[in-house]
Parts: sequence; C-alpha cells; structure tokens
Amino acid sequence: MKPFGILTLLVASLCYAQDQGDFKPASTNVQDAQYPRVDSASRVQIRIKAPDATKVKANFWSNPKLDVEKQADGFWTVTTPPLAPGLHYYTFNIDGYESLGAAHEWQTWHRDLNDFAPRLFR
Repeated sequence: MKPFGILTLLVASLCYAQDQGDFKPASTNVQDAQYPRVDSASRVQIRIKAPDATKVKANFWSNPKLDVEKQADGFWTVTTPPLAPGLHYYTFNIDGYESLGAAHEWQTWHRDLNDFAPRLFR
C-alpha cells in the first residue's frame, strides 16, 4: 500500500507541475504588460481585475467562451487550451457586460455614453 501512496503523490505532483506551464508575456504585449502570457504548449493565460464581479467569461472570437476563475487578489484568470499561433481577439463578459479588458478608459467612456445617449435623443 505504501508504494501506491508514493506513486499517487508523484503522479499528482507531475500533473500540478504540468499545469503551471512556463508562461511568459506574449511578444505582442504593449508597454511591458505581463498579460496575456503564453507557454511553450501554446496555451494562453489572460486575466482581468474585477473584484466585485460574480461571473466572468472569456470570449475568444475563434473559440467558445471559457469560464474564468476568481483569484484572492480580485483578478480573474483563465488558461486556454493550446491555440494556433497568431493573434486571437477576445473580450470578457463580466456579469453580462461585454468588456475589452485592459482598455478601461474606453469601457468607462462607452458605458457612460450608452447611459447618456438614450436620454439625449428622447
């Protein structure tokens, strides 16, 4: 029984190590941004800060939506399955609101405009 327990721990540690990957910031990131990150298996990690959100999904235009997991620091993070090399466009759906992620100024302006425009043209 003891060898089985040791083997189980060894396999579990290998699976955990494999899941961590060797992620590095994507070469296309701007201004030394740390995310998105890509590993040698072509998986991508993306994240967004949304501490008050209750549900976040990542919507890759070329793939189905992925559930994003909330971290203790208020960031939501997801790792994709391996993706083909190239640019992959994505948005975040945060509690039903479609967001571009890091473009916070645009999001704020767009949300404010959406709230203001209907009242302007009544």
